[in-house]
Amino acid sequence: MRLSDFKSADSKDKIEITKQKQAEIQKILDYRIIPHENHTVFEVNLKNKTIVKAEYKPPKTLATWAEAVEMYLKRKIKKVDIYNSAPISKSEIIKKENCIYISALNISNAKKILTRDFNIEL
Repeated sequence: MRLSDFKSADSKDKIEITKQKQAEIQKILDYRIIPHENHTVFEVNLKNKTIVKAEYKPPKTLATWAEAVEMYLKRKIKKVDIYNSAPISKSEIIKKENCIYISALNISNAKKILTRDFNIEL
């Protein structure tokens, strides 16, 4: 090889391929509340200092065709009677800003839990 070949190789532009990925939105589990029997989940608003029952997201009632085929192929789901279905065991609470969610038997017990665990008095 000649010296001129090396000089021409250095003078060529280098091409770099860069890939940009979009940031995916991920759900992060803050905490899970497993209420005891006969307990309800209360929402404590820290700004207004009020205690009310928490609101839940409505359950999903429709399934797309692709989901139905996937469930059929997996065959892990039990047959469900549409007219006599079992109650929903898992549900999501609609989270609001400046609110704490507490599982308690009634509102007076929720107040006791607030003072004991969070040092907040209403």
